[in-house]
Amino acid sequence: MTTRHHGDPKAEREFLTIVLNNPHLLADASEMVSPKHFVGPKSRAIYESALAVYNAGQSLDLSTLASEMQANGEMKKLGGRSEIAPFFGAYVNEAFLTSLSVRIRSNAALRDIGAIAAEVLSECSTMRPDEQSIATMVDDIQGRLSDAVSHGRADDAGEARDEVPRVAERLMQPSSGKLSGVPTGFIDLDDVLHGFRQGQLILLAARSRVGKTSMACDLVRQVANEGYTVLFFSLEMTRDEIWERMVCGHARVSLHALRSRQADDEEKNRIKLASSDLTKCSIYVRDTPNMTPNSMRGYARMIQHKKGLGLIVVDYLQCIQSGKDKQTRYEVVSEVSRQLKVMARTLNVPVVALAQLNRQAEDEAPRLSQLRESGSLEQDADVVLLLNRPHVFDDSKDPSLATLDIAKHRNGPCRMVNLDFDADTVSFRNRLPKVEDFTKVSQESPVAPPRRKKNNWYDNGQFD
Repeated sequence: MTTRHHGDPKAEREFLTIVLNNPHLLADASEMVSPKHFVGPKSRAIYESALAVYNAGQSLDLSTLASEMQANGEMKKLGGRSEIAPFFGAYVNEAFLTSLSVRIRSNAALRDIGAIAAEVLSECSTMRPDEQSIATMVDDIQGRLSDAVSHGRADDAGEARDEVPRVAERLMQPSSGKLSGVPTGFIDLDDVLHGFRQGQLILLAARSRVGKTSMACDLVRQVANEGYTVLFFSLEMTRDEIWERMVCGHARVSLHALRSRQADDEEKNRIKLASSDLTKCSIYVRDTPNMTPNSMRGYARMIQHKKGLGLIVVDYLQCIQSGKDKQTRYEVVSEVSRQLKVMARTLNVPVVALAQLNRQAEDEAPRLSQLRESGSLEQDADVVLLLNRPHVFDDSKDPSLATLDIAKHRNGPCRMVNLDFDADTVSFRNRLPKVEDFTKVSQESPVAPPRRKKNNWYDNGQFD
């Protein structure tokens, strides 16, 4: 079987003609195409040198480019100054930069895919014909293929002179009132986190029976309702069970009651409206029970290419297989935790992973040290949320109270957030201030209650 060596030298020359004659486009060009995407070694060397001149803050022209290539030893390999002179003064419409970038990058992806395929064929001739080995290889291939078509940043290193002024300018801009991350729908949580940030790994941890999956379903619904595409990996429950929880939570109808009797007319209307609302949301639920981080990343990449992706939720972390043989449980959880963080960074999407706490959390308020089976969970996570419902372990506590302890927050404060839990619909909601709270404040102090951000319940003592 013969294989075609994919490449488009003409597109590469036209691309170089545009950027060499329009140096102001190099910043955008470098985001779309890196030197490794070029099939021609001469074109690759010219592009690398042009980026070096630009990043050094020099004016890009024939003289500076030739000097750079002379200094790094590329000029002799290239064949002399006459090889780069024709690019300067030639004309290609700069409007074609994006389409040329796509052609160059697509050919590079095809070359990578071909190399992966050749390697797979070689491995297939020697590997053992057992199910676990095949599944591991498939997961590995899926992850590598997803990386081959990634459209991420071409250069993973940033220089202070280029990036610090941009970051400083952004920090000095006045707040627009919008969250900098993906809104969770829980007002007090967003006040602290400013939404889930791209590339973050967020752990939502609790003991069994507290409601991790219900909380995850609420997050999925509320984030999707803001217009984001959400991908839910459910390794413990079936898709139908997840959809039932989402429909009943949105309709505010008791799922337990419906399973024991026929829905009345009002409940049917609510369910129909909830179904209509959720149908308009971009939510994907995958319930394959034996997923690995690599297979998750490959599937998430596919959804991202089709629809874009705002949030990934995984239920739950300790159910995920690492895809590697002969590992202790500690090593498996550590590997999975690290790979979920890599997935969040690679896809530039927040990943919420549910996790179990050990049994000590039943006797006391949950703590970071109670994360089960691996110390790397706390280390890898950017945010750790410890969910608790005190009533589950102590009947004297308020059955509607749920607490969300922000036990780790890499970019901000750690605080406790109170939520309401509705046992009938098995869902969490914003905890609203009680009328008695306002009455108590007005009676005890002539000072107006402090302004509370973003929930509009009171503002300097005045109702909206």
